[in-house]
Amino acid sequence: MAEQAQAVRQALLAAGGVVTAKQVAAGVNGARPARVEELLETLVLLGQARRLEEGRFRGSRTILVQ
Repeated sequence: MAEQAQAVRQALLAAGGVVTAKQVAAGVNGARPARVEELLETLVLLGQARRLEEGRFRGSRTILVQ
């Protein structure tokens, strides 16, 4: 799951703006939009993405120290 989340985060940041899970999934090989949305929600909880209106997301460059 960590690899999937990283791939979704990279695709989200590469998009450079406000996107839907479907748009992010298009940037990740073999990703299903429903799974990408779950991972985006996880990134929101970690502070690495922001959830906006109508199922849209924006990346956050915040890096959590482990």
